[in-house]
Amino acid sequence: MLKRLTVKNLALIEKLELEPCAKLNIMSGETGAGKSIIVDGIMLLLGARYDKTLLRYGTEAGYVEGVFDVSERAKAVMNDFGMEEDDCIIINRKFYADGKSEIRINGRTATSGMLKSLTATLVDIYGQNEYQSLIRTSEHLRILDYYAREELAKVCSHYAQVYTEYKDTVNKLSKIGNASEREREIDLLSYQVSEIEDSATYENEEDELIEKRNVITSAEKIYAALGQALHSLNEREDGSASELIGDAQREISAISGLKSLFAEIYDRLETVSIEIGDVCDVIRDELDGLNFDMGELDELEKRLSAVRSLKRKYGSYAEMIKYKTAAKERLEYLENADSHYFKLETRKKELTSELYALAKAMHDIRLFSAEEFANKIKKELHELGMENADFAVQISEFPQIDDFEKRFGPLGADTAEFYLSPNAGQPLKPLIKIISGGEMSRF
Repeated sequence: MLKRLTVKNLALIEKLELEPCAKLNIMSGETGAGKSIIVDGIMLLLGARYDKTLLRYGTEAGYVEGVFDVSERAKAVMNDFGMEEDDCIIINRKFYADGKSEIRINGRTATSGMLKSLTATLVDIYGQNEYQSLIRTSEHLRILDYYAREELAKVCSHYAQVYTEYKDTVNKLSKIGNASEREREIDLLSYQVSEIEDSATYENEEDELIEKRNVITSAEKIYAALGQALHSLNEREDGSASELIGDAQREISAISGLKSLFAEIYDRLETVSIEIGDVCDVIRDELDGLNFDMGELDELEKRLSAVRSLKRKYGSYAEMIKYKTAAKERLEYLENADSHYFKLETRKKELTSELYALAKAMHDIRLFSAEEFANKIKKELHELGMENADFAVQISEFPQIDDFEKRFGPLGADTAEFYLSPNAGQPLKPLIKIISGGEMSRF
């Protein structure tokens, strides 16, 4: 329901606000009073094309805004667009003198296509040439089902649950594929699992390989730096760091008993001396162990290339392990496909039988409701000047079990279409093919 309409700078309207009541609202007035402009504003909210001649003369911009109650069908469309549900839907259409317009739904920018999809669930325009639901036969079954909603509710809910499981089962069956497709997928997955496992790669291996490569390619620089550092710490003839610290220790030792601070300094120098000795040992070991084999560099480059190739195929190490786990599970499933296929096929047949019974129950309810619905429609038409009109809802014949799978869908196995005979003596024919504009307005 439209709860509030705001119009600004649209044709003759400078500013207008309407809050329709929940029942019938009628706008009346002389020709040129602006009744059709209000309808134009509503049409813009529904996604109609904006023409800059609609803008109020002498202004640069205007807008229409509508606040609507939220229907269940509207919620589904909002979810499809990734929009959050709210207590109401606010549609704003701003338009400019250059012919451009902007659309916002609950504050978010939207396209005219999105707007039309949403408002089709909120508003119908009925007129001789402006109607929507009744010219789509796909809507006829929905209209009948809404009329019979109380009788259909329980069986439709059960049918929807079973139908969801059926679709899931069919999807799983399709993923198994035929024998040749399975063999191809098994070969591919087996190769990929073996490739990952045989690589024996591990987390951070690429970083370690890069570090080793950097060491080899900087061999001369490393050798020179370590040698000079060791010389400075312990081998300089004019006084190494170790000798200078030893001299300092001897000087402080002579006064360490006079004050606790001097004793503390002595101890710290002793610690530094030991640390320098350890550093010198590490440097010597590193120098003794330096062996820059260019053949090793070639091997490092090959290994690094292999690790990076795996990374390009499967992503990071964590992603690679995740993929391997999923691939193994899929392999197990495919290698035991015959067993899985038999179970799924058995379940599919059980679900089909259950759907068949539920769809038949829905069909019977629709048949009964269609007759009652048609009688009420005829009564209304007779009061609207179509005294001789006849009306019926034609529901398709329910299929045999062998043909059921070709026919059924989320609403069962039925199709429905409205048939009309506007005048006495004329046979019932499809409503959408024979109805006139005036008859459609009444309808």
